[in-house]
Amino acid sequence: MSGQHAVRVPWELPVILAFQAAFTIPLILHRAVYGDEALYIWAGHLEIDHWLHGRAIPALAGYFSGAPVVYPPLDALTGSLAGARLLSCCFMLGTTTLLWVTARHLRDRVTATAAAALFVTLYSTMHLGSFATFDAMSLFLLALAAFFAVKAAEGNQWWAAAAAAALITANAAKYASILWDPVVVCIAVLHKADSRPARTSVERGALIAACWAAAAAALLGLGGKPYLHGLMATTLSRAAGTEPALAVLWHAFQWVGAVVVLALAGLVCSIARHEPRSRIWLTGVLAAAGLLAPLNEARIHTLISLGKHVGFGAWFAAIAAGYAVSCALSWLAARFPRRALLAGSCAALAVPLLGVGAVQASATGGESHSAYLAERLRAMITRSHDQELILVDTPELTHLYPPLLPVSDWKVARGAHVLSSDLPLITTNLGLIQDRKFTIIVLRFRGLVREQDLQYRSALQRTHAYRFTGTVSPSGGGAGRFFIWQLRSNGGEQ
Repeated sequence: MSGQHAVRVPWELPVILAFQAAFTIPLILHRAVYGDEALYIWAGHLEIDHWLHGRAIPALAGYFSGAPVVYPPLDALTGSLAGARLLSCCFMLGTTTLLWVTARHLRDRVTATAAAALFVTLYSTMHLGSFATFDAMSLFLLALAAFFAVKAAEGNQWWAAAAAAALITANAAKYASILWDPVVVCIAVLHKADSRPARTSVERGALIAACWAAAAAALLGLGGKPYLHGLMATTLSRAAGTEPALAVLWHAFQWVGAVVVLALAGLVCSIARHEPRSRIWLTGVLAAAGLLAPLNEARIHTLISLGKHVGFGAWFAAIAAGYAVSCALSWLAARFPRRALLAGSCAALAVPLLGVGAVQASATGGESHSAYLAERLRAMITRSHDQELILVDTPELTHLYPPLLPVSDWKVARGAHVLSSDLPLITTNLGLIQDRKFTIIVLRFRGLVREQDLQYRSALQRTHAYRFTGTVSPSGGGAGRFFIWQLRSNGGEQ
C-alpha cells in the first residue's frame, strides 16, 4: 500500500507548491542583498578557482558554519544572485514535497496535506526559499534523510545507509542541523515499531548512527583542524549573546508558535485515541523537534539565527500538527458532513497563517544598505593601481557587485575573520593603517566587531593620512550606517 501512495501525486500537493512559489519568487526578485549571500557566492568562486587552478585561498573552514566545499561552489555555479536564490527556492519546494511524502507514510493523506500547507505558511519557509544561503540545502537534505529513515523502518536496511549519507551531507552543509539528527534516528526506530521485534527497530536506528559516525570521523579527518575549529566556534561552543531567554522564546513563538501548539495538540490526540505506544512516542518526538531551536537559542541568549533554525524543527513538528488538523477535520466530518464546511475550516486556518508568514518574511529583507555601499565604493576605487588594498567590515558585498575589480585583485580583511592569507591578525591590519597601505576603510561599529572597529578608528585618528568621506545610510538610521575613510591622494599628513 505504501508503495502505491508513494508514486501517486494528489492534486493538493501541486496547489500547495504553487502557493509557496507564488509567495517566495517576489521575495527573490525584490529583497535587498543579505551579507551571507554574497559571502557564499564569493567563497564558492574561490573554491572553484582553487580546484581548477590550484590557487591559494583563505582558510574559510576556520570560521564558516558549514563546510565551504559543500554549498558555496554550487551557489557560485548558478552564475548570479538571482540564480542562487532560485536554487534555494527549488530546495525548499523539494523540502515541502518531502514533508508531504513523509507525512503520508507516517500517517495519511489528510495529515500530509495539512502538514505541507502549514509548513508553507511559515516565515522561515519563505525566508529560506528566498535567500541564497546553505540553510535551504541543509534542510532539504535533512528532510531527505527523514524520508529515507521512514523507508528503512518499512523494511529495507539499505535505506538506513542512504539516510546516514543524506544526514551527514546536511550536517556538512550546515553544522547546526546536527541538532535534529536524533529526531531522524528516532523516526527509524519508532515508525512501525509495534509491528516488528524491538531489536529490529533498534538495529535500524543504530545502523544510521554508526554510518553517520563513520562518515563524520572520515570527513573531520580529511578536513583537519580548520574544520574542527569552525565546527566548535560556530556551533558546538558558540559565543553567548545578550538577549533575554524569554525574548528569544517570544520571537520563536511568533514565527512557529502555531505549528508547535498544533503539534502538541497532535500528541494529545494520539494519546486520547489510545494509539500504539511507539506511535505516541513518535508523535511526541516530532512535536518536541519544533522546540529544539527555540530552547537552544534561548540557552545561548541569541536571536542571530533563530529565524532560520526554527524552520528546521518546524518541518518535523508540522507532521504532528497535520495530524491534529486531521483529527479535527474527522471530528467535524462526523457531525457536519458537508464538504463545503470542511473546506471553509481549512481556509479559516491556512489563510491567516499564510498572511502572517508573508508579512514577517517581507519585513526582514536583509541589509538594504549593501547596494548603496557598492555604488559608493565603485566611485572611490582608482583603477590606476595594480591592486587596491581595502579594509571593509562586510567585504563580501564588494564582490557581489562587479565590476569593481576582479576578485583575484582584492585583498580584504573583515573584523576578527581575516579573508586574506597574508593578513593573519587584526594587529597586522592596524599596522597597515599606520603604514598607509589601505586605500579605503569601511567600518560599522556594531555587533561582534564593534571593539575591533573602534581600534581601527583610533589608528585612523593617529595616522592623519585618511580623510573621512561620509556614511552610507539610505534609511537615515544610525544602526545601519557604514563609515568610510579614504587614503589622501598624497598619503601625507593633514
